Amino acid sequence: MIPKSLLAAATWTILAAAFFWFCISPPFPLLVGFFDAIVDNQPAENLYLYLRSKGARSDSNSVISSASSTENFESDSDADAANIDHNVVRTANRKQRRRLTAEEADTKEDDFLAKMKEQHFPLFEASDTRSVIGPSVFPKPTYVFEMEDNEGDNNNNNNNNNNNNNNKIEGEIVTYLQPISGQHRPDRDSVFVFAAEYGFKTYMLFFMTLYNTGFKGDVVVGISKMDWEDESIREFLEYWNNENGENEMTVVVYKVPYHCYNLEGEVQSSHKGGMRVCQCNNMFGRKNKDTGEITPILDRRHGRTAQTIRYELYWIWSEYYNPTNWILLIDARDTIFQTTPFEKVPRRATTTITNGKEDGGMLIFFGENADVTSLGKSKYNRRWLTLAYGEKVADAFISKPTICSGSTMGEQSAIETYLRAEVAESDESKTVIFGADQGFHNYLYYSNKLSNAEAIAKILVQDQGLGIVNNMGALRDKDLSEFGNGKIIQRTPSAITIYNWDGTVSPVVHQYDRFKELGAWWGNEKLEEFQNQWEKMKQK
Repeated sequence: MIPKSLLAAATWTILAAAFFWFCISPPFPLLVGFFDAIVDNQPAENLYLYLRSKGARSDSNSVISSASSTENFESDSDADAANIDHNVVRTANRKQRRRLTAEEADTKEDDFLAKMKEQHFPLFEASDTRSVIGPSVFPKPTYVFEMEDNEGDNNNNNNNNNNNNNNKIEGEIVTYLQPISGQHRPDRDSVFVFAAEYGFKTYMLFFMTLYNTGFKGDVVVGISKMDWEDESIREFLEYWNNENGENEMTVVVYKVPYHCYNLEGEVQSSHKGGMRVCQCNNMFGRKNKDTGEITPILDRRHGRTAQTIRYELYWIWSEYYNPTNWILLIDARDTIFQTTPFEKVPRRATTTITNGKEDGGMLIFFGENADVTSLGKSKYNRRWLTLAYGEKVADAFISKPTICSGSTMGEQSAIETYLRAEVAESDESKTVIFGADQGFHNYLYYSNKLSNAEAIAKILVQDQGLGIVNNMGALRDKDLSEFGNGKIIQRTPSAITIYNWDGTVSPVVHQYDRFKELGAWWGNEKLEEFQNQWEKMKQK
């Protein structure tokens, strides 16, 4: 008979050898991911998704997208003539700086601008320690309902030996929610905005400043039931329904059927007031394959903030537009327009086919001021990252400039994929807190998770004050004229204008309301001017 001590020693030897073999074999990165998931407090139900996204690590070059052609604009000069000088562009298997304002190529830079570009550019590079291998195609937001169908199939098969699937839920998952005013025009550029539960002043400033730039595209807006019941807001939005299909700005209105819960679990009609989570029934439906009838379905996602739900709405809206048209996602409350946002974007005449697939489009992100704030300096941004991904990820991105989720732009093909990714991050992390979408946004960029997406050919990051959208909130601690080279604001007796650091007018001013002076200018003086203009427009 074998002594117990010898048997125990042999058992431990075998286990140690097995562990050593496992550690040096290819599956070991998954073990690392498992331990990281535990340390990072990932929910157990999402552990598989977390491991899948981390995957077996490869070298940093292989993480950069190689799926899409980067030369899909009519010419390199077309792509380069679009945006602002020396922005970060990530393309297939390379990272580079590009000069994107050909018309200003001969403009002499001052010392501040040159130093800013030199110092900030390296900061926007993706993380070397927390890169992930993202999918080539992210799931459509409708996948949660398709999963329900699959679960129904499995249950039927398990519980019915005769494979009688009479209880099977059938029907293609389609969009059920439709506009209540205006119609999408697929061949137009568009601005998407979620403006639920804002006062008439917000609508007036947002729409009138955009209208006065001469913008001729679509503005798609999500509002609440309470907003639509406000006669002044309803009349204002319906004015631009463009029933005759004229070449003018058209407003497409969606009444978003969300309902929210307070901490006590009581249903609330408003998404505001403390920590409230919401769901949104009847966004999607099942289409009967025989009759074509669409039956609305209940929301199967976890409770989330209204700010997170908007990405599902944006995805629905993006489906109406052609792949080469441009879309701007922007906050409603704190945005005004000084020139049309799409004036200098690169244009492709058509999409091209590479290896049987359409080439992807460009995606543009907009940074906040990197000298003032970062993902580590801001307690809010760090918290959003930590709650969604854990301390290790937050630490890895600690020195990275904040990229604002309240302003994103791109060609439809790229925006549609980005919106899929934002919704997927919410589904995987189950993070429920106001502002969580900015954590997802920064993670998608700095982890390189978007780099393999076939529909995204290029990702451009425009630094604060060097792009189409000027995110100004981080500059609120002192007078604007004291920052940088002092060019960001110009005051005259009759106007206040916000500029980029190179002296060009900022097309879109975001977060202006952080400044008393700007809030008073647009919220009082310009508002009165717009109200007078609106009264005259109604009389025509």
